[in-house]
Amino acid sequence: MEGKFVYALAQDPRNPNVWLASIRDDGSSGIAISTDGGETWDIDNLKAESSAQILDLIPKIEGDSTFFFAARANSPRGFLFSSNYFANFYELQELTVSSRDLDVSPIDSSLMFLAGDKLHAGGVFRSRDNGKTWLKDESGLENLRVQCVAASAYDPSIVVCGADSLTASGSVGKGIYVSLDTGKTWRLAAAAGAKVYQIARSETNPRYLAAACGEDGVWISGSWGTGWEKFSDGLPDSASVRRVAFPRYSVSDSEVVVFAGTFMSGLYKSEPIKTEVAENFPTKKSPLSELKVFPTVVANVAKIKFAVAKRVRASLELTDEKGSLVKKISSAYFEPGVREVELNVKNLPAGVYFVLLKSDSSLLTAKIIVSK
Repeated sequence: MEGKFVYALAQDPRNPNVWLASIRDDGSSGIAISTDGGETWDIDNLKAESSAQILDLIPKIEGDSTFFFAARANSPRGFLFSSNYFANFYELQELTVSSRDLDVSPIDSSLMFLAGDKLHAGGVFRSRDNGKTWLKDESGLENLRVQCVAASAYDPSIVVCGADSLTASGSVGKGIYVSLDTGKTWRLAAAAGAKVYQIARSETNPRYLAAACGEDGVWISGSWGTGWEKFSDGLPDSASVRRVAFPRYSVSDSEVVVFAGTFMSGLYKSEPIKTEVAENFPTKKSPLSELKVFPTVVANVAKIKFAVAKRVRASLELTDEKGSLVKKISSAYFEPGVREVELNVKNLPAGVYFVLLKSDSSLLTAKIIVSK
C-alpha cells in the first residue's frame, strides 16, 4: 500500500491472518483486505468504497459471527457494520451522523458509543443493541464536535470523550469531557482548551486511560477516566500529539508505559508513569451510595439528599456545565447515614449545573437546571 493514506487497521480476532485497512488514494476511499497477515493487500477490490473516509474499525465477536463496526467521516452515514469483511455492509438510514471514532464497552459488549463530528450531528451517540438503534443526550456538549470517545473498563456508565468547536477559522480545542451516566450528561474533566485527537484504554491495567491532546501533550487518567493529569516531560515543546497507545505488556500493578505519536515530530515512549490520582477512582465498596437533587428544575432553593455507607471525608460542590467550580457547598467528615442540605440558587444565572459528591475514592454527580 505504498503511497496510500491509511486511516485505520483491524484484525479478525478469530482469524489473525485476516486484516482490514481503511485507505484512501486519488479521492477514493475504502477497505482493503489482507488474508496473509498483512504481507499482501487486495487494493484493486476495495470494500465500502466511497469518497468519505472510514477513520475507525472495531471487530466484535457475537455468537458464531465476527462483526466489524466502522466510523466514517464526511458522510451523513457515519456508522457501518458488516459480518463478511464489508463485502456487504449496512448503513442505518435513520442515523444521520458523520463520525470519527467509536468504542465498545469492555464490560457490556452490547453497549457502544459513537463520536458525532458535527458535520451532521455533534455529541456522543450510544447504542445498547450492537448499533441497531442509537440515542443521544447532549447536555454539556452543546454545539461541540466530538473527535474521540472511550468507555471505562470499571463501570459502563462512565465514558469520556474529546471535543472541539468548529469556527469560521478552524477548530478550537475544548478538552476532555466525562459522563457518569452513560453519556446522558457531560462535564469538562481536564485539558481545557486542548484539541483531543484520541483516547486509549490500557488492556493490562484498565484503570488507566491516555489522551492525545495535540500541543498540550499527553494526559493520563489512573482513575478509570474520572480524574486526569498531564504527563509531557520529554516531548518537544512544539510537538502535536495525535495518537497514544499502551503496550500489551504490564509494567507493574500501579504503573504504565505510554507511546505518543506526534505530527511530524516522531514517536515517543514514556518512562513508567504512576498518576497522583491513581487511587482516586470508584470502588465496588464505595463509601458514597446515593446523591439526589430535587426538584431538578429550580429557581430558588433545591434540596440535596446524599448517603454515605461509612465514615468518610467528602465534599459537595456545584459546577457549571463546563466543569468550572461555582460553589463549594460542604466539605467535612460525614458519619454513615442519609443527609439533606439546601442549595440556594436564586443568585445564579439560568442554565445547567452539576452537583458533585466527591471523596478520595468515589465520585457521584447529579444534574440541576436553574430557571428564572
